[in-house]
Amino acid sequence: MFKRIAIYITIFLLLGMFLVPNRAFAQAFDYTKMIKITPVILNINLKPGQEQTYDLNLENVISLPLGVSLNIETLDATDELSGMVFGNPHANSPFVFWMSLSEKQFLIKEKDSKVVTLTVKIPKNAKEGSYTSVIFITPFVSKPLDKSVPTIVSRIGILVLADIGTPKEKQPQDMAKILNLDIRPSKNNMTEATVRVENTYNFNLSTKAKIELDPLLLGEQKIIELDDKRILAGKVRKWQDVFNLKPGIYKSLLTVSLGQGRLIYATTYFSVPSLSSFTKYLLLLLLIVLVILLRKRIKKAVSVLYKGA
Repeated sequence: MFKRIAIYITIFLLLGMFLVPNRAFAQAFDYTKMIKITPVILNINLKPGQEQTYDLNLENVISLPLGVSLNIETLDATDELSGMVFGNPHANSPFVFWMSLSEKQFLIKEKDSKVVTLTVKIPKNAKEGSYTSVIFITPFVSKPLDKSVPTIVSRIGILVLADIGTPKEKQPQDMAKILNLDIRPSKNNMTEATVRVENTYNFNLSTKAKIELDPLLLGEQKIIELDDKRILAGKVRKWQDVFNLKPGIYKSLLTVSLGQGRLIYATTYFSVPSLSSFTKYLLLLLLIVLVILLRKRIKKAVSVLYKGA
């Protein structure tokens, strides 16, 4: 009897989980489908002492009024893999103080749009180089939400990339340097490559990298195309890739393009062992050692053989 009641209670609770509306889910809005923002990336080219305005268009695509809040934050690149860290208090970039918005908080009517003006004013004594920041847009629906349930707030960013002044021509090796080119066996019979490149230039660099693998003993020829990455001025970016490679001894050539035909290189040697190939190398090594140790006896035996013939 009690067992049957327990079964009914369990079924009732399970039905309740699926049939009762989830109030928390009702407040998890996908704001990327509520508002359209242009541009997503704003490229700025100015000289010290110049001032320029730019239009940011925000479009409400839903049938509800949409509240919007904007703010300008610093952007750093201390994360070598992703390359972007927003709102880093240790970035100390003056660029955010050279930017201002015509409005920071407002309401966009349903199916309507709003244009916000960004003003960039570069001081006359500004240091030439690349600067970065991000303009965050935080939308929220203008209707009461249940205070008992946490509200998920999403932010959408406009990336601002500014070149102040004119980049001076330099040799590739004076613009960037390769810090690491490490290729080694990884898990599951795979090979892992790690590359780190530092931008020593005062302007941002758009880079394209590839690794050419040439077998010296056994192995296979292969080219590993790495992702295109932007390296902010004075920062380091890292590439990591895992690939399948036949056992052998290899020479690897890393080529990093800095644009306009400017290239930097690095070379390294590595091996991809396997049980069979390792055994072959070991036997070959033992044979060489044996020949060296017994070279006098071998020479004498060969001479005796020839005399006997």
